[in-house]
Amino acid sequence: MARAKTPSAPKTNRRGSPEAVQKRVAARNLNDVLTGKKAGHPALDGRTEKRRQRLILELTSEELKPVDVLLKVQELLDIGETITSLRKVVPVKRMRTAPAGAAEALARMVDAYDLSEAAYRFLGLPESVLVEAGVMPGAAPKKRVPKKKSAR
Repeated sequence: MARAKTPSAPKTNRRGSPEAVQKRVAARNLNDVLTGKKAGHPALDGRTEKRRQRLILELTSEELKPVDVLLKVQELLDIGETITSLRKVVPVKRMRTAPAGAAEALARMVDAYDLSEAAYRFLGLPESVLVEAGVMPGAAPKKRVPKKKSAR
């Protein structure tokens, strides 16, 4: 049978005074901030770092389908990988002309998935196709600034 509890004195804090706890918390916070753990670029844990390395390795292979490229690039962007670092690793083959129906297929993809504009750029499609599919807003025509005539 269970023993009946008797009222006892409140347990003392075994970790020290509240001032000591406050000092430890402040010291941990300072260490985290100065070592970059809580800065804008949080350190990845081991599993996430391995996943990042695996995704980058898979992106460098040649036999990926376009949808796989999109999903892997988006996953890397979600982890915190930057576009510039991905551009250095992943070769983007630029297409001069888009295949027929590329804009419609891409528009379906935009409706089905919530991917960033940067991920679609890794397909290598011309910018006009991305605009037509609704991936990126239509670019305004560039204004030509006339050259100033030099006074002689």
